[in-house]
Amino acid sequence: MQSRLLPHGLAAVLLASVLVAAQDSNDARARDALRAALTKTSKVEAIAFKSLETQDDALRRRLPIGGESEDTQVTGTVTGDVLAASIGFDDDNIVAARGRMLARRGDGEWKLRRSCLADGRPLPFVADPRLLVETLANLPDDALQVTHVESGTVKDAEVRIYGFTVSGRVADELGLTGALPRATGGHMMMIFGGGGLAEPPRPEVSIDLAVSVDAESGYVVRVRSRSYTKSQLPGNVQVRFAGADGTELAEEEEVEAETPADKDAPLQFRKGLPQRHLGKDTSLIEFDLALSRHGEAKAPAVSEAGRKLLGLR
Repeated sequence: MQSRLLPHGLAAVLLASVLVAAQDSNDARARDALRAALTKTSKVEAIAFKSLETQDDALRRRLPIGGESEDTQVTGTVTGDVLAASIGFDDDNIVAARGRMLARRGDGEWKLRRSCLADGRPLPFVADPRLLVETLANLPDDALQVTHVESGTVKDAEVRIYGFTVSGRVADELGLTGALPRATGGHMMMIFGGGGLAEPPRPEVSIDLAVSVDAESGYVVRVRSRSYTKSQLPGNVQVRFAGADGTELAEEEEVEAETPADKDAPLQFRKGLPQRHLGKDTSLIEFDLALSRHGEAKAPAVSEAGRKLLGLR
């Protein structure tokens, strides 16, 4: 009687194929669920947001100008074509619409500005929530690959958290869209051992993202990201920053090989984001965007003179 049992090796191969197919199916379902939530959120007419951005620049950590991280908090609303935001705790406010922007400090007069606050200080990164979720929703399937799913809560609401990572050209393009903050280190040039000047080598960029979706409404209620930028500095370089008074601050640096983290160790996740080793030549931008009042947020009042400056009727 002929045995109906499969050879051990063939059975193992078939089992592995079944497991891979099941995993692919699960990943596809998670990706489709995430894309649907991102798309739904991008279509709301009004939304409120609050963001916290922390920049930890690798070069600043290595220079005597100070290595403390920079934090920026922004709260605001998007209603129709109007984006309004308050910057930090300094009572700086902006309103933007139709390619124009107004800024004021406190109860002062609205003034027409571009890329700066009312008093001329540089404008920090201000998120456009609908731009971010729409940009993520439009990522191709091979970029929007969900690698981690977990349950959690946001303000006592049950959420599903989807984690994924983009790198290489996709990460570069995502950074250039303006949907996420980019590194803001000081003006830099490098002087090599022979005295020649050169542009720094193109850095390696990867972005971990965790998107929280409200289980009841299906809206995105939180987006957290960690953007890693690894600079490939050659050995024996001199790094120069221009100080506030124009004085050059310099440091001779012999770049040493970094001891790599254990690549075989499983990643640990916290609130949807993997906990990665931060090398001394890697800059980190942490960004946390909370979304609320979907379809219900209200725009702040703008004077008639301000509306005319914005081109609004």
